[in-house]
Amino acid sequence: MPLCLERPLILVGPMGSGKTTVGRALNRLTSLPLIDLDEEIVKFNGMSIPEIFKNFGESGFRERETAVLKAYIHEKAVLSSGGGIITVEENRKLIKENCICVFLDTSPLVQFKRTEHDNNRPMIDTEDRLARLENLYAKRLPFYKEVADFTVNTDELGPKKLAVLIDEFLENR
Repeated sequence: MPLCLERPLILVGPMGSGKTTVGRALNRLTSLPLIDLDEEIVKFNGMSIPEIFKNFGESGFRERETAVLKAYIHEKAVLSSGGGIITVEENRKLIKENCICVFLDTSPLVQFKRTEHDNNRPMIDTEDRLARLENLYAKRLPFYKEVADFTVNTDELGPKKLAVLIDEFLENR
């Protein structure tokens, strides 16, 4: 039987934590619609995320991210967010007030391995990606913890197992 939510489930976590992949697994397991907020930003703006960063900077991207979050905040769906969505206070407030939030916690080393060949990530477009990932993780961890209703570590679990754990959390709330 499909799971029914009273409000959206949002997946937050650092890049490479599996938000989109786990979102797809949750969609298959629960029949909940999946909305990838990064994909929606690209659609709404008619340009890739690296192009948005190049043309408008990180602050311009974050403004667009907030607009997309607001557009989908009342959908009874799984929302897959970008890794930095929690850096904006307004977004954290929107998430806490309107969503069930799952933090997909992932170590910087695993993030590095999962994103090593992905050149579509402007936040880690640097010489020392691992150091950048460690820095971002340290800065953002308090924000992830602030919004999380449930935290699960994704370092050693695949998307199907993570989807089952999240589904069990939802059923037992």
